[in-house]
Amino acid sequence: MTIATTDAHTGTEAVARAVSILGSQGRLAQACGVSQAAVWKWLRGQLPKGEHAVAIEVATGGQVSREAIRPDLFV
Repeated sequence: MTIATTDAHTGTEAVARAVSILGSQGRLAQACGVSQAAVWKWLRGQLPKGEHAVAIEVATGGQVSREAIRPDLFV
């Protein structure tokens, strides 16, 4: 599946907001059950899987929605 450039940009910005809310890439990684390196990749355009988008939404208390992270999957 090809992800539109605008979707990838939007998702990357949403992940960056989640990192800011949680305080670090490591904390977001822990909340999602992935490595810090995975979060680093998300911040550079490789979007998280749908299950991780949901985990980010939960970890941020809904401040960053799954739809903002992966509009190609959830909108």
